[in-house]
Amino acid sequence: MTTLLPGETLAASLAEKVSETWQKINTRRNQQEAITPGWVLQSLGLKPGSTELRRAIFELVRRIPYQLGAWNGESMSLFQQGFGDCRHKAAAAERLLTDGGITAKRKLVRFDWADLPVPADILAILPQTQGFHDTVAFELQAKHTCLMPPGIWPCAERVSR
Repeated sequence: MTTLLPGETLAASLAEKVSETWQKINTRRNQQEAITPGWVLQSLGLKPGSTELRRAIFELVRRIPYQLGAWNGESMSLFQQGFGDCRHKAAAAERLLTDGGITAKRKLVRFDWADLPVPADILAILPQTQGFHDTVAFELQAKHTCLMPPGIWPCAERVSR
């Protein structure tokens, strides 16, 4: 089993599919080959719209290191660069989820670094702790949910295409 979220794990077969796809993504990036949504979804080989597909997409996006970078609006730049910030991660997750048959929509949400487990001495150097964060809203178990690594959180509004 592979840990996904607190209290969740990936079944061994799903973890293997994610790991295999992850290795293929890295190989394609190193060989400067295109990484398209269709290719990623085909590589995963999971049922469109399934919980397993949602978990696999979340895990692939989570594995990419968080790093600020230029934003060109390309949804798959996260995988091509091998790093990205919330804009890159939200765009990639939304594209993979929607192409995979899951209703999802990018959303800009307010957040406060002070609400996170960030040490007080780190927070003290910030001119302010409130800001905005790109995320993806989707439905999970009939609840409006936002994908905000390292986990998922309740969203205030209904997700629609």
